[in-house]
Amino acid sequence: MHRGCRETKGQRTVGHSTTGVPLAAVPVAARRALPAHLLAEDAPVKILFTAGGASRRLSVLNALESLTAYAPDYVLIHDGARPWICPALINSLFDCVQIYKAVVPVLPAFETPKQIDSDRFITKNLVRRSIVLAQTPQAFAFTEILNAHMAAQQASARCLPDGCPDYTDDAEVWGRFTEKPIKTVDGDKRNIKITFPDDLRKTPIT
Repeated sequence: MHRGCRETKGQRTVGHSTTGVPLAAVPVAARRALPAHLLAEDAPVKILFTAGGASRRLSVLNALESLTAYAPDYVLIHDGARPWICPALINSLFDCVQIYKAVVPVLPAFETPKQIDSDRFITKNLVRRSIVLAQTPQAFAFTEILNAHMAAQQASARCLPDGCPDYTDDAEVWGRFTEKPIKTVDGDKRNIKITFPDDLRKTPIT
């Protein structure tokens, strides 16, 4: 069960069921694969689209820049590879982001994590109770995460191709370019990520 931090106060967040609309950063061809009723003018939920980028980070930047016209206070950034997201998690994030400005859902690590070098030797034994696995959606104050992604893009333009950092989620971008804390909330084990073909068989039980 996800517990919210407090009741919402009516701020605008793109993607929340009562105050915004979802936006997807996808190629045009992918849009054609959507069911027709989702693209209809009278669809119950209007989906906005923007072009995807050459990387995940650039796709997110494109999406955030497209949202500036809507001036949201907060935004939830989600990977489409996690199709089984539950409303309780969204509501928990939306409640908490109004307090903490940056919130990430996490799950505990059940295996014992190790750090290794390029030759696959263990270099550090990590403390499992302090290790968590991050999920999406990740919730942020809109202006700050937009500025962080713009700063990441500027930094990328100055680095060598093989020396650019590979940001694997938006929390990493936030941490690197805002240096502000990120709150965590309980994730959802049903919110699995489709990475390999076999993952398509793991439809979670609702």
